[in-house]
Amino acid sequence: MSVFISKIYALYHYYCKFRLNQIVPGVQRVIDDYSSKSQSTGTKYPTLYRAVKSIYINKPKWILECGTGTSTLVLAEAILMMQKTTPSYQCKIISMESIPKWNEMANHLLPKKYCDIVEICLGEREKYEYSMFRGFSHSNVPQHPYDFVFLD
Repeated sequence: MSVFISKIYALYHYYCKFRLNQIVPGVQRVIDDYSSKSQSTGTKYPTLYRAVKSIYINKPKWILECGTGTSTLVLAEAILMMQKTTPSYQCKIISMESIPKWNEMANHLLPKKYCDIVEICLGEREKYEYSMFRGFSHSNVPQHPYDFVFLD
């Protein structure tokens, strides 16, 4: 990657971090606290900012997230902020985890204030193939009318 492109990306990263902290005040404290306790690698600020911005615009009722971690708390914090301005807004995040050890850690580290919003489910990875597409999917995904899916 050229030096110019690297600098542009760094500026975009800091812009997204700044904007995320503007639209979800206090979220940096949530991120820092969770990161200090977790072995999660975290999600990049541009991804978090775009996800939160999309949630604010579209107001989903059901979110499916693959991979529990920092992003789970950021999305839950954004939903709590939305509920302060619109108390009738209800949303549930189903966060899928595929490894029992990570599932246990995620459930242990989930702050109580998010328990009504976030449900962490264990669904081991299964090989998925369709035509020329191959990958993995979670087993045991609860059936809900998801209107926002977050893969990080």
